[in-house]
Amino acid sequence: MPDLPAKPVLDLAAAVSTFDAIPELIVRLAPIGYLYRGNRPETGGHLFILEAQPGVRTIHLHVVLYGSVPWRDYLVFRQALRIREDLRCRYAGLKRRLATLYPDDTAAYTAAKAEFIQGVLRGENSE
Repeated sequence: MPDLPAKPVLDLAAAVSTFDAIPELIVRLAPIGYLYRGNRPETGGHLFILEAQPGVRTIHLHVVLYGSVPWRDYLVFRQALRIREDLRCRYAGLKRRLATLYPDDTAAYTAAKAEFIQGVLRGENSE
């Protein structure tokens, strides 16, 4: 995303037609280093992580159902940031402030972004 600061972790979302695909994904992704961390609906679906070294994550892969609310939310938020420079700038400022407040607490950092993200999804962040 242009002009948007980011932690050194790539967040990816993938959609499947059924969660019956998860066992096969676990088998296919393990040889290239992905670790399965279970279903975490509160943080975006089935989570796979890739680490550069133990404890140092480089990729979060969230697997959700195609057409589900989480899938729609991912797409709506991404699109809003792509087309609205003002929104992207406000989100960038929030991320910078939170990175300063929570440099070593990713859970608090993520939780503190939730209100902004939910506002975007509800259409409340118009200028």
